[in-house]
Amino acid sequence: MKIPAGNKSDLVLAFLYVESILLSLIIENRGFFWLLFAFSTVTVFFYSIIFLEIHWKKILESEKKYDVTIVVVMTAMLNANVMVFANRLILGIILLIYYVGLRYLMGMFKSSNVSQMQKNALNLSVLFTIFLGSNLLTNITIILEKGVGEIAVALSNVVMFAFLYLISYYNFAKNRVPKKWARVYSAVLALILSEASLLAGFYLERYPSIYKVESTSNMAIVTLPLFLVVIYYMLYGLMIHKLEKRLASRVLMEYVGISTVILITLFITIRWFAT
Repeated sequence: MKIPAGNKSDLVLAFLYVESILLSLIIENRGFFWLLFAFSTVTVFFYSIIFLEIHWKKILESEKKYDVTIVVVMTAMLNANVMVFANRLILGIILLIYYVGLRYLMGMFKSSNVSQMQKNALNLSVLFTIFLGSNLLTNITIILEKGVGEIAVALSNVVMFAFLYLISYYNFAKNRVPKKWARVYSAVLALILSEASLLAGFYLERYPSIYKVESTSNMAIVTLPLFLVVIYYMLYGLMIHKLEKRLASRVLMEYVGISTVILITLFITIRWFAT
């Protein structure tokens, strides 16, 4: 009896969840951690192509290859960031919510029509990926800076620019923005966020009790990624409304107002994350 593709994908998704839980439990054992990390990355790739009913040999010919890529990258980054959460129960709940959301998102990718619901889910996924990616880069930069010095910051910003450009271009393209404008707006967005990352890094490095202690809470590091996510939310939202000719004063005030409140809250509460 042949197992339907949907049931196969659910089995693979369950296996992926188990892999990620094991990944979080053996975080101190670096050897097993990276082994499971590799298995998890491969598993989510096959889950994606099974759900979207793509033959793995023809993935490069499929229009869904970019959807598969962002899901694989997002999951890999989530697994690489498991050390941020000290409480394994909370991490398990986060992973469960993530995989439920992942299945929902893949269901939307399966449809060729881009509805407003799909756009919202995609935007949320992009924001989440930016948070995970910038958090990972921040942690790597802090570690490398102790060994190679300031050059680590410069390299990090180059990687940050490329990362933000690619994910922004993907998001604009999925929203059916013409390639010319997708490239221009993606470059502008990546440049602004890279500069914001550099400036925010200088501020956070000099802020009392954050980076001036020997052991800094992992939660202290997420301040910069959250800062970038808020800026991306505001700028991308305004850009996409302008491209779709729906940028009214009410929309402008909404995006600027919400972003300002969140940023002020971040700067006020930044001390609370430090150990």
